[in-house]
Amino acid sequence: MGDQLVRFDLDSTVTAYLGTSQGDADRCSCQGCRNFALQRNAIYPDGFREILGRLGVDWHKEGEAVHYGPKASGHLYGGWFYFTGELIEKGESCIRSGEEFQYWIGTSFPRPPDVFRRPVVAVEFLAVLPWSLGEAYDPKAGRQMSKAKEIIRRYSGALEKLAKPSS
Repeated sequence: MGDQLVRFDLDSTVTAYLGTSQGDADRCSCQGCRNFALQRNAIYPDGFREILGRLGVDWHKEGEAVHYGPKASGHLYGGWFYFTGELIEKGESCIRSGEEFQYWIGTSFPRPPDVFRRPVVAVEFLAVLPWSLGEAYDPKAGRQMSKAKEIIRRYSGALEKLAKPSS
């Protein structure tokens, strides 16, 4: 994927997703997750969905989704899709799909569900989405805020890259 090389177990990943009933945003009732779930069918570019499919990942079932908050052009989200495999070559860049979506393979992520056989890696993404929920955004709402702050702290470099205009 891009300049990254992975080894993956398609059958194990497919089996794990069959044992997963829903994505993270569907399990949470906070505003940010409800906004994400409402737009899930339009978030991911076709090329991204194709890569997830080749890995055995069900793109309807993100392992984790995080609403980082408003950004000038919308709301910043991130998340992870887990798969059974390993990162062989780390690479140095992420893949951008337009100005509002980027992704890469990562090895640092929230703990995956137990249905995933080890080793596990993840396709990580960042996306900017409009606020489409039929209620006003409340920055104090949701259990995601503390989780988002921790992830912002851990991944500040990647978030800064997304915030900068591409040249």
